[in-house]
Amino acid sequence: MNLSSKSAGLQLYQDVLGELKERVTTDKVTGLLADIRDLLAQVNEMQEPGQMSSVAQYQASGLASRLPGDYEVQVATHFTLLQLRDFTQNLKRSLCNVKHLTSRPGQRG
Repeated sequence: MNLSSKSAGLQLYQDVLGELKERVTTDKVTGLLADIRDLLAQVNEMQEPGQMSSVAQYQASGLASRLPGDYEVQVATHFTLLQLRDFTQNLKRSLCNVKHLTSRPGQRG
């Protein structure tokens, strides 16, 4: 499994939610950002030492400049949360597979 792509995905959501946080007044976004930051740290810890140098670096989205009004912000927030839910479900399955593979003697994922 390629953990660097998972790391890049988490960076993407961290950036997008950071942009939305400036326009949406809710503590839930702040909580999600903290959870993503913690998960990103865990994913980076799980990577092999050689993989760390090849971690995909996410480029900032510049999303704020493309959200001129409240409606656009609400739509972007809604779709971001839907996609984040799907991404985290996929990430959870991937991490469970890594745990399963690394817990079996003689096998590595």
